Amino acid sequence: MEFISRSDVLKLFNISVWTLRRWQKNNNFPGPIPASSKVIMYRKPAVEAWLEAQAKKSEPYNQKAIRLKLTATKGNKNVTSI
Repeated sequence: MEFISRSDVLKLFNISVWTLRRWQKNNNFPGPIPASSKVIMYRKPAVEAWLEAQAKKSEPYNQKAIRLKLTATKGNKNVTSI
């Protein structure tokens, strides 16, 4: 099983410890595994699965934004297809 350290998670997402704790509380981010009194680890597959779930949640929003953009620029000759 692969693991990722808390410091690597913080760097990966460019977030603070407080944001990570908030994600754990509110966004079902995977729970930490204390490797020692100072080292906190996470299961890498669990972090990747969480990220995929967040991406799927945002897909309807992204699709709506694309439709709105295309609708707003429909009369423009420089519309590009996506």
